Amino acid sequence: MSRHKYSTSVLAAVFVMLGLLFSAPGLAHHSFAGYEPELQIKFSGVVTEFTWANPHVYIRMDAPDKASGKTRNWLIECANPGILNR
Repeated sequence: MSRHKYSTSVLAAVFVMLGLLFSAPGLAHHSFAGYEPELQIKFSGVVTEFTWANPHVYIRMDAPDKASGKTRNWLIECANPGILNR
């Protein structure tokens, strides 16, 4: 006689559902909802830091603000290194 109250298939289904539940925030991280692909900003300045790492490549640069003329520090988030290598 089995000591387990629940069948293996029921436990497997519970673990699959928990995995899907906890993976949802990871999928939401890759949403492009916070970006406006039609809006492009062109500026030039001095690159102060370049980070080639997973999960994203970052470029930090100082560039003058056209409205105020003051130097602003920009953080530019790029795709991951695997995509940029292509």
